[in-house]
Formats: sequence, C-alpha cells, structure tokens
Amino acid sequence: MAIENSKTFLKCLPTSPGVYQMLGKDQEVLYVGKAKNLKKRITSYFRVNIEEKKTCVLTRQATDFKIIVTKTENEAFILENTLIKKLKPKYNILFRDDKSYPYLFISKHLFPRLLLHRGDRKIPGDYYGPYPNAAAAREALHILQKAFMLRQCSDVFFRNRSRPCVQYQIKRCSAPCTKYIDETTYQYNVNCVKKFLSGDDKSIIQELKIKMGDEALSLNYEAAACYRDQIKSLQKIYEQQYVDAKNGNVDAIAIVEHMNHFCIQIHFIRSGKIIGSRSFFLKPFHRPDTAKVLTSFLSQYYLDSVHKKPIPDRILVNKKLLDRSWIETALKEYIGRRVKISDSIKGKNRHWLEMSKVNAEHALSIYLATKNDFSRSMQVFKDIFKLPCLPKRIECFDISHTSGEFTVASCVVFGKSGPIKKDYRQFNIRGVSKCDDYGAIKQVLERRYKTNDFPDLVIIDGGKGQLSKAKSVLKKNVALLAIAKGNIFGKADLEKIYSSTISEPISLPADSSALHLLQRIRDEAHRFAISAHRKKLAKNRITSTLERIDGIGVEKRKALLSHFEGLLGIKSATVHELTTVLGINRILAERVHKALHDSGN
Repeated sequence: MAIENSKTFLKCLPTSPGVYQMLGKDQEVLYVGKAKNLKKRITSYFRVNIEEKKTCVLTRQATDFKIIVTKTENEAFILENTLIKKLKPKYNILFRDDKSYPYLFISKHLFPRLLLHRGDRKIPGDYYGPYPNAAAAREALHILQKAFMLRQCSDVFFRNRSRPCVQYQIKRCSAPCTKYIDETTYQYNVNCVKKFLSGDDKSIIQELKIKMGDEALSLNYEAAACYRDQIKSLQKIYEQQYVDAKNGNVDAIAIVEHMNHFCIQIHFIRSGKIIGSRSFFLKPFHRPDTAKVLTSFLSQYYLDSVHKKPIPDRILVNKKLLDRSWIETALKEYIGRRVKISDSIKGKNRHWLEMSKVNAEHALSIYLATKNDFSRSMQVFKDIFKLPCLPKRIECFDISHTSGEFTVASCVVFGKSGPIKKDYRQFNIRGVSKCDDYGAIKQVLERRYKTNDFPDLVIIDGGKGQLSKAKSVLKKNVALLAIAKGNIFGKADLEKIYSSTISEPISLPADSSALHLLQRIRDEAHRFAISAHRKKLAKNRITSTLERIDGIGVEKRKALLSHFEGLLGIKSATVHELTTVLGINRILAERVHKALHDSGN
C-alpha cells in the first residue's frame, strides 16, 4: 500500500471503534468500512499475504486513510451506512433502488380525502402501506373509492364547489362539498376505510352485512343494494390476500446467487397479509460471501435517512448473519423500538420466507435471461452496422413539438444491460425556426456534448438529413445511426436505418433482434420527448388564459395560481373569493371570473 511513513501512521491509530475511508491517488473515496478497533482493522490491510481479491485490489489502489472515531460500535455502524449512501464508494456493495413507496393517505379534515401518496410523510393524516408498487396501491384506492366514495380532490377545489363534479356522477365520490352527504355518515365511511386498511376487514364486512340485512327488512332495497356493492368490493381485496392474522407485520427477505449475480427479494406482510414484493439485483466486482451481501443490504435499505422505509416488528432472512445484533441495535436507536431479525424460522413464518426465495430465484433467472438477450442483440447490432466496437453506452435523441411550438428534445441513455434512467435528459429548444428539426438537432447535440463525453454510439430519430446534420455538428469519430419510419403507417419492416459507417440505408426484417433493439431505444426516446412536450404544453395552457386578461400581470397571475393551487381552483372560485388574493380588487375579480367562464376553458 502506497502510504508514506506507514509504520508511524499505524502506530498513531486509535483502538477506538469508528469508520475508515480508503482514498485513491486523487483523494477519491474507494471504500468505506467500520471497525470495532480501528487500529487492528486498518493494520490488517498491511499484511503481506492477503487472499481476498477485493482487499488485494484495494491495497494496491489506496494511497491514504481517513478515519472518524465514534463512541460505540453502533454509532460506527450507522455512520458507515450514511457515508456509503453519500459517497457511493467504488468498492462498496451498493443497492440502487431508492424509489419511495406509495401509501394510501387519509387527510385530517372535517371531510377527509383519500388518495395515493409518495415521498415524505409530513402532511398531517393517516398513512397506510407501504404498497410495493403504484399499481397495487391504485387498485386498492379504486376499490375503496367504489365502496365508500371518499373524496380525492384538493381542499381548495373542495371549498369552491357549487355543484358535484364528475366523480360524483360516476359514483366515486359522495359529494360532501355540496352537502349531498352529512358529516356523520361520511365519518362512518372514513372509519370503515381506516379499519379496513388497518387489517380489520372481517369485522367491517360483517358489520356491512348486518346493515344490509336491516335495510332489506325495512324494505329499503336501494340502501341494501349499496351495502351489497360495498361488501362485494371489499371481498375482492380480501380474497386476493393470503391471510394469517397471527403473523402481524413482517418483511421476509431471501437472497439467492447464480453466476456471481445476486437477487434479494422482499415480501411485505402487513396485518398478516402479503401486500406485495420487490426485487434488488447486484453483480459485485468480486465474489463476496452471501451473508455479507445480505448484511450490507439490510443496513443500506432500512437505515436510509433520505428515503425512509417503514420498518416492521420482525425481519425474516434466509442466511445466518454475523452482524445481526449490530443491525438490531442500530434499528432500535434509529426508530425507537425493538426489531427482531430471525434467521432460524419455524412454523407458519417459514411459508413467507420460502415464498420469497422462490420468487427471488424466478426474478434472477428472468433478469439474467433478459440481460443475455440484450447483450446478444448488441452483438448483432454491431455486426450489421459495422461498428468499430461493441457499444458500452448509447445515447438516442428525439425532437417533439406541436406545429413548431413548445419544442423539446430528449436524450435517453442505454448501457450494456439496458436503460440508464438516471442519465436521461430533456432540453427546451430555443431560438430556432418553427418546425426546424435540423436546427433543433444541432442545438441539442451542441448542448449535450459541450461538457459531456461522447458515447460509443449516437442514434437520431429521423432520416438522412438528420444524420447529416448530426455528423456536421459532432465532427468526431462517433458512430451515428438514424432511424426513419416507413411510408405505410410506419410499419416496422419498412423502417429505414441510416448509418455513418454504411453508404446506403438498411431495412431490417421484422424479426431482427437488432431492429427490435433499435426500436426499443428509439421508442423510449420518443416517449420521453412526448412526456416533456406535454408537460410544457399543459403549463402554457394554464397561464395563457390569465395572460390575456387586461390588468393581470405576472405577479398577480402568480398570486392567483399560488392561492388557488392552479387554474381549476381559480375557475371554481367566486368573485368574492377572488378578491381575497392580494392585489385583486372587485373589478379585476369580475374580469377574471367572466374571462374564465366565457372562454369555456
């Protein structure tokens, strides 16, 4: 290890617990580790015979150490995780799946709203979840809306309604905004939803059955039918679950390995029901012990201060962990209660863990098969278009506009294993003539590569002209492709592909894996561009109506939009409510009200 005066350095190290950072020649952090005894741990890196591959590589590249002393081992454990998340060292095991989980949220209000929520749970109210994906949360939301008809609208929209909206007409809301339902009945429905989401579904269904029977005996068949529909909706959710109420809140985590690739599968069990699962994949540069990978995952996943995860009472794992007590202690300090990690599972909980393992094996096999298919397609791609090397990074550009207005460009990035979404970029195109796709291509390429390195391949959604413009801009030895749709409804087998390495365009057969890869990349760029364009168009529509109103300048427009949370809120407001906004007198309020209602917007 290339550290000057290493003997003096080692001699001065403390024997306290703490965290160490191994630094490279440019002072970049290569690795972050924790130690019960810093001196003993760091000294081990200076042994002559080191067998582990990762440690050998680290000792060759490291030129310095940075240490942070902590009071306890547990503090070191938590600090290590924080630094790994922040610094993302090259040789630490990193799991990059920090999507915030969706919850169902019931607000604090006289007439609470029920909606899907992501992100920090700062808004006062009750949160139920997590749901492992948005589809599961939306399905539950849809069924509960149908059963209990709680509102979803914002408080501003709610306050300004004079008649029920379309949600009432399609029987997804009971219209509390216009007093179509009294407070007592609405609160009963809210409490039913809360009980159901808390796992008390059997008692709710039984209660509704009793009410249905009472209404039927009173010959109030319409009310009885409403209760019947509620029961059917709730039973749809109930029957989808594997129920075992004795098991409570559990995360069942299984890790499997194949060909030096790992998959970690989590099954989320809440109130004895499995509400879904999530997969994480990893291919480390060395071959670590499976238990070490799982330990690293648990600390990164649960001790994440940025994207906080809900932590259950018990975590089931399929490997024995050496640092189990450390993690349990860290979790207790982190959330203020005990969390038990079990690696020896008996009884009914074994069902959850076996299910996680089976799903992990299945997910890993699909992941590896997909990855191999992508790699094979890339090789075919290289051979057909005579590319100088197998592309490790591909960037594809597309332009989107409406009759030359609100032009945006997208850049999507693909690597050896598929899309790299964190590197996607969108560009607002300015200063070019309407419908000037060549000018837009020129601008986006110049802006993209002014400070960024060139990829192995650039793809343009366009034809020969777009390809020529891209070549004139880049002026580098960068492989270029352009894909142009055919003349008959854009059929795949009629698409023409222009290449900087081949003089004539190529039309590939419909079953070509190279064509499928190219289409996948092009379609992703198109989707990303369309998404950006629609957002820009919607933003313009929100402000354009207000901009045409005499006396409403930039500041007053901002004040109105801020106060009423958008154009819909402004349109729903009365003249008197408009005058409550700073700078809006009655004359202006009447003018705004008339303009919005006369325009039909």
